[in-house]
Amino acid sequence: MLSRFSGNISMIIHDFSRGLRMHRKYFAALAVYIPLSLLLLTFSHCKSESTESSKKKKAVHIQNHHMEMNKAEETGEPVIEKSRTPAFAFGIRGKLWSAWAFGKHVYASFSDNEGKAFSDPVKVNKEPQEIASNGENRPKVIAAKNGNIYISYSISLEKKFTGLVKFSYSVDSGKTFSEPVTINDDTAVAGHGFESLGVSEDGTIYLFWLDSRLSRVSKKEGKEYNGSSIFYTYSEDNGKTFKPNKKIADHVCQCCRIALDFDKNFPVIIYRDIIDNNVRDHSLIKFANKESFTKPKRVTFENWKIDGCPHHGPSLHIDDEGIYHLTWFNMEDNKGKIFYARSDNKGVSFEYKKRIGGKTVSHPFIQGNKNTLIITWLEFNEKNNSAKKIVSADGGKTWKDEEEIFSFKEYCDHPFLIKKNNEIFSTGKSAHEIYLTSLDKLLNFKLLYLLF
Repeated sequence: MLSRFSGNISMIIHDFSRGLRMHRKYFAALAVYIPLSLLLLTFSHCKSESTESSKKKKAVHIQNHHMEMNKAEETGEPVIEKSRTPAFAFGIRGKLWSAWAFGKHVYASFSDNEGKAFSDPVKVNKEPQEIASNGENRPKVIAAKNGNIYISYSISLEKKFTGLVKFSYSVDSGKTFSEPVTINDDTAVAGHGFESLGVSEDGTIYLFWLDSRLSRVSKKEGKEYNGSSIFYTYSEDNGKTFKPNKKIADHVCQCCRIALDFDKNFPVIIYRDIIDNNVRDHSLIKFANKESFTKPKRVTFENWKIDGCPHHGPSLHIDDEGIYHLTWFNMEDNKGKIFYARSDNKGVSFEYKKRIGGKTVSHPFIQGNKNTLIITWLEFNEKNNSAKKIVSADGGKTWKDEEEIFSFKEYCDHPFLIKKNNEIFSTGKSAHEIYLTSLDKLLNFKLLYLLF
């Protein structure tokens, strides 16, 4: 039975002057919008676990510390409009799926009409859990080509900065979900979270996540271990079983999402690395097969040095020609900036670097369709908080003018990009409304679906 969103449904032909709202207090707290000196103070709560003094300081949350994952604390009936960080994905026959946290549960629901109405929510985890739910660390959903629905999420444990990565699947079109299993296979009471979920062309399910098990061991041995590690696993039987965890990177930023895409059926990840003495630039790891991967290769060079985690992970799109398209946030010259670059040689080098957006920008995301690329991000203009976009029709060599999608004065979630066949949609979430915007239909950027 379908339940409708509260309010009316509108389809508006618009020049994108409407916008994402974001709570002013939230934006004021973001480190990207304050001088670097204040940024360092704000990030003091988020220093690496080897820094004992960070525990003694009264912290101001930007969003949260690494592995201290914001919990879903909504009350009342579980409805998607009340969830602050829903995830969306289109599946077969154009069905729109969503996974979202509400209270101590993850729920799944779907829409057959691009969000005009959603099905009644189905509970993924029957037993209550402390669900992690914030901008960089939220439930994930993939609607696979075989019709299965895959959901991953992280939970917080009682001890500070600790958690587990969970996974569940549905084989009956979302009517029921399997009992969630713990993906990290160690027994350490440590941080495990900020997972990235992906499915390759052959149906293999991959999970990558930030993991502090080695940091905890080093600390017990009186050794320093800056940052976290990245571990991964994969399943070849539609999520029924997973291979043993395997470490692929050391000393990485503790709370920035991992960008994941696939090149000829195998994963490529880009993540915020910790280089030398707390330089927080990005590195790339590419898989040759399911078990073999390259050493980390640095791919950005803004040299942002900070003993803290920015909560700003990169975004990666690999097009049909095998060209890598990367967008990321970094501090440069004491200013928060968003950048784009592309690689024509499988990540060996990146060119066509371009700065995107204005003075107060955050959380870029990229998606593409053939030669068309779209990047979205959040931007604050002293009065409103806007979701903006920029478009390239030639694979990132040149770009059209930046345009506003919509703006808010209240809370809003990061904008994400999802694909329905060859059409790209932007998703947005304000305090009580969900927005699904068709961005590249006819390449005219005029058709806006505003869903309340």
